[in-house]
Amino acid sequence: INENGLDIKNYQKLYEHTIPQVCVDRLNTLGNSFQNQPLNTGNSFAANVDYYGVEITRNPDFNLDGSPDTDAEVFLAYKSKFTDLASGSEKDFQFSCNLPFDLDNKADVSWTFSPYSQQDINIWNSTDPLSAIIKISAWGDVIFSDLVSDDGAIMISEYTSNYWIGSTVETFLTGTQPFSGNRQWGYITNLKGNLELYARAVDIARVSTISLYGPGTDECKEDTYFNIGEATWSNLQKEIKDWVNAFNGEAKIIEKTAKRFDKNKLKQILESNESINKIKCD
Repeated sequence: INENGLDIKNYQKLYEHTIPQVCVDRLNTLGNSFQNQPLNTGNSFAANVDYYGVEITRNPDFNLDGSPDTDAEVFLAYKSKFTDLASGSEKDFQFSCNLPFDLDNKADVSWTFSPYSQQDINIWNSTDPLSAIIKISAWGDVIFSDLVSDDGAIMISEYTSNYWIGSTVETFLTGTQPFSGNRQWGYITNLKGNLELYARAVDIARVSTISLYGPGTDECKEDTYFNIGEATWSNLQKEIKDWVNAFNGEAKIIEKTAKRFDKNKLKQILESNESINKIKCD
C-alpha cells in the first residue's frame, strides 16, 4: 500500500471538515426537511476510516484522440463518470443480523447514485459543483426490504482541481444518511510516480429508526451498515479498473484499508501521526 494515500493529515482534514456557508444557505433555502448531518450525529459505537484506491500504470484514452489522457483529464473524466461508477450491486450479500423468514441471511442488494433534482444535475455537471446534492438509493431483494435498505444523500462541500468532498445530509426524499461524516474522491501521484484514483472517508454509521426497531442486535445492524459501505467502495474500485482498462489504460486495485474503532477515540487516533494502515483497532 502506498503510504502517501494513507497520510493521517488527509483524515484529520476530513474529521475537521464542515460544510461552507454556500451549502448551509442552499439547505436553508430547500426547507426544514433538508439538514446538515455532521460526523457527531452518527449513532453507532464504531467509527470508520478507509481508503479505496486504484493504481493506473498507463493512463487511458477517454477522449479517443489516440494519446493517453493527462492526470487532470482522467480526474475530470472520473468526476463526469462518478455516479455511474459508484452505483452497483452485490448478489448474496451476507447480513450480520438474522433476517425474517430468511434462513441464510443473504439477499441481493443494489445502490444507485444520482443527482437529487434537475437543479442538482446542472450544479454537478458545472465546473463548480459546490452544493450539489447526490442521492443514494438503496434496495434489497428480501422480505421487509425497509429493514435492510436505507437511502441517503451527500452534498458536495468542497471542490478543487484534484478532489471533491461529499458531506452527509438529510433530505426530504431520503431521510437521514446511513453514515455521518465526510468522504473524499480524487487523485494523487503515488510513491511509484503513478496516477491513483481513490475514495477515502472518516464517518460513523447512523442506523435508521426503521432499522433500529427491526430484528437483530444494535451491533449486528451496525456491522451490516459498515459491510454494505465496504461493498459499495470495493465495487467502485472494480468499476474504475474495468473502465480504465476498457480505454487502453492499465489499472489495478489496491488492497482496501478500512479501520473500525471506538468512535470516542476517533480524535485521539487521528492525532497519533501514524499512517492509517498502522492504526490498531483494539
